[in-house]
This record gives sequence, structure tokens and C-alpha cells, in this order.
Amino acid sequence: GTLFDDKFVFFRIPVLVVMAVLATPVFLRETQGAVKYTTSTIVGILYFGWMFSYAIFLRESFGFGGIVFVCFLVTIDDLASFWVGKTLGKHKLIPQISPHKTIEGSLGGILVTIGFALVLKFALPEFSYWKCALLGLIISVMGQIGDLVISVMKRDMQVKDSGKILPGHGGML
Repeated sequence: GTLFDDKFVFFRIPVLVVMAVLATPVFLRETQGAVKYTTSTIVGILYFGWMFSYAIFLRESFGFGGIVFVCFLVTIDDLASFWVGKTLGKHKLIPQISPHKTIEGSLGGILVTIGFALVLKFALPEFSYWKCALLGLIISVMGQIGDLVISVMKRDMQVKDSGKILPGHGGML
């Protein structure tokens, strides 16, 4: 067998990558900024690379409908939170992290996402309506936390957007 025949390869590769990143300043004989370089690289690899690889597990466990369900709900949550926040938002959520996000937008996003989770139940026929509603709640809350995490990263790096595909949107992540 090869390294990739084992189902635990998913856990080994990130460890090997992290070890290589941590060793890079040693091989480059560089001490200035080594902690910032290695931590930002590791976070980038784990957050953006390894986390997205869970789509494979999602597809294997729940089929293409599972991927559609999650991706659509994350998008709906983002749009609903924005729209409800713009139209009804009065109370800032965490202004030092994301000054335009509101409590009303967050709650509106949660409610709309749960509603769409119930509508999209057909994508996960083996799930009950209660499970779909619970998944909608979890996806909404985790999506909003993820959005705030990206906002913290962007604020720390002093950039406005994480991409240029949709100007003013903040990026595709």
C-alpha cells in the first residue's frame, strides 16, 4: 500500500505540512518574523485548505445533495444577514471586529437559514424536518462565526476584502 491507501492519511498530511512550515525558518536561517510567518502559513493551510477538504467527506456521506445543502445555506445565511441587517439593523453585533454587522441581521440570518433548510430537505431525504432545522441553525451560527473570524484576520492584516471577484463584498470566502 501507499501513503494514500490508509483512511487516516487525511490526518497525516496536515501534520507533515505543519512540520515542514515550522522548519522553513530553520532551513532559511531566518529569525525575523518567523513566528508571524509560520503561524499565518499554518492558519492559511488549515483554515482554507484542510477545512475545504471536508467537502469530500460530506459528499461521501450524504451525496451531492449534502454539498448543495451546506453551500446554499451558507450563502443564504450571508445574504439574509446582510439584507436583514441593512433594513432592520439598529444594534451593532461586535463593532470592533465588524462595524456593520448587527444583532438583527444575525438573528434574521438564522431564521431565514432555518426556513431554507426546511425547504431544502429534499436534498437530504434521510433527514427529518427537525434535523434539517437543527442543521440550518448550526450552519447559520457557524457561518456567521466564520465570517467574523475572517473579519478579524482581514482587520489584523489591514485589508478590506479577501478577494477581488465581488468588489465591496469582502471576498468569496
